[in-house]
Amino acid sequence: MTGQGRKFPVSPPVYKNDLGVRNDMTYQEAMDYLEQAKSRGIVTGLDCMKELCHKLGNPQNASRFIHVGGTNGKGSVIAFISSVLSEAGYLVGRYVSPAVFQYEEIIQFQTKDSIEYISKDEITEGISRIREAENQLMIEEKNLPTLFEIETALAFLTFSKRNCDIVLLEAGMGGRLDATNIISNPTAVVLTAIDFDHMAFLGDSIEKIAEEKAGIIKENSPVITAEQPAEAMHILEEACDDKGATLTKVKKDEIKIRSADLEGTGFLYEGEKYFIRLLGEHQVWNAAQAVAAVRSLTDFRIGKENMVSGLKKAEWKGRLQVIRQNPLVIVDGAHNQSGARQLRYALKTYAAARKIIGIIGVFADKDYEAVCREVLPVMQKASVVPTAGERALSADILLHVAGNYVSDVRKEENIVQAYKNCLSEAEKEDVIVIFGTLSILKDLVTGE
Repeated sequence: MTGQGRKFPVSPPVYKNDLGVRNDMTYQEAMDYLEQAKSRGIVTGLDCMKELCHKLGNPQNASRFIHVGGTNGKGSVIAFISSVLSEAGYLVGRYVSPAVFQYEEIIQFQTKDSIEYISKDEITEGISRIREAENQLMIEEKNLPTLFEIETALAFLTFSKRNCDIVLLEAGMGGRLDATNIISNPTAVVLTAIDFDHMAFLGDSIEKIAEEKAGIIKENSPVITAEQPAEAMHILEEACDDKGATLTKVKKDEIKIRSADLEGTGFLYEGEKYFIRLLGEHQVWNAAQAVAAVRSLTDFRIGKENMVSGLKKAEWKGRLQVIRQNPLVIVDGAHNQSGARQLRYALKTYAAARKIIGIIGVFADKDYEAVCREVLPVMQKASVVPTAGERALSADILLHVAGNYVSDVRKEENIVQAYKNCLSEAEKEDVIVIFGTLSILKDLVTGE
């Protein structure tokens, strides 16, 4: 499906005063507007995004971007690159998804000393401008933006206002028809590991998915890619040839892991020693991609010490994150087959010969059977929890699937109850792993 021909129900009455469209929207009104936009669903295509940004003065043209696409690892690569660049003294904008603990996480600003989220005032100001632009689209009887298009436009507006030195822009889904792809001249393009996800929109083969991901490659842009399946790499190589783009491949055999424990991983890449605190062998590949991406920024001044320190300081919530000891509790956003496979590998490293208890909750539009198949066989017990919203998957359905891969499995009403029960039953040497959609982590923290 593309943006062509899409129509949405007429929005609620537009706020107006004697001067025209109201621009003193409150934060709650902005949140209500975003909630209402959710009903427009997911619609791919760039026409509406171009129209919206045109009416906003094309704020995307005011920033420099590193565009990051792929299936898994986008947020981690962004975290690594951002940490390195901020260590060198640059103001880095970050547009990432999904938010885990608060909405403002999707738009971030990182300096050497801190990571700051978009403020409520900036959200209110930006959404007010977007609502005014949407009103003009309605008058002209043009298509209205989806939630992701609105959020992407909000990011462009805010990055422009903050005058970031560079922005790390995460593609939302696919790439070719993704709202972020209206940028015209990225400073660099990074493509993380490509695997199966969002097949209903991107296609049912690695080749088709890779073609969509490769759509963010632009003329003469430096392109950095992870080691890919042969069928995906062929697509990326062709796209780079067509665009005159320089392709740098980060190969696993160029990286040597020197140490790995719950404190982090030390590795050697292109003759340099690095250490990262993000856990999992896959994070080493992500970090190496970040190194290659930073090295492609020929007009930025990045010292060796910035690279080493930046990688070591990088953090990314909810990705193989240890939140408790004795028993060890790990949370991870493994919501597709590739992510679940990486989680399984990590558990073999960090939880060998220990009893593993799982808590899983995933959305209905994910391949939850593949997630269960990859991870649950290494666990001795598991609890399944429901997810909420339009994409909700009931615990009953998940229980039925999980039972095929672990014999001791039960259903819980919510993540909070599941966690309490697992903690009460676990021994100090056991490992509790909470995984699936990141939304259940928010529910765990808030107690909802």
